[in-house]
Amino acid sequence: GELFKRVIQEVANKLDVNSNKILFLLNDRTIHSHDSPKSLGLQVADILYCHVSREDRSILDDSSCTFEWTDSIQLFVQSKMSKHKEEYTISKNQPLDAILRKYSIKTNTDILKLKFQFDGEDLAVDDTPNDLDLEDGYCLDIIHLT
Repeated sequence: GELFKRVIQEVANKLDVNSNKILFLLNDRTIHSHDSPKSLGLQVADILYCHVSREDRSILDDSSCTFEWTDSIQLFVQSKMSKHKEEYTISKNQPLDAILRKYSIKTNTDILKLKFQFDGEDLAVDDTPNDLDLEDGYCLDIIHLT
């Protein structure tokens, strides 16, 4: 099968940036240039997210967690149904609906029976982290409606 190396290079060429500045994510997992759609088990409905960094990824040490993608934010989600927090990374301009969709699939819950709250306030699913001035590490509550 075809490797993502070619896709990464095509995107880099289109955006006129070095390919080491391109990051693709699938369900919060980094897609590497040696991965292929087959090795990742990609299906038609899967959504890939692309981030463009200001820094060159090749100079980063793999164990370093201090590197931040300029366009993304890490949010945590908690629910009374689960004992632990789930971690999600999305673009700061991406609607919260993206997290809700992933959560509903992961928990096999009807997305229409879920809503977000932050500090006790209901959030609209079309709000983005930028709209709400959310910062890295913030925790959102998922409410299961009955």
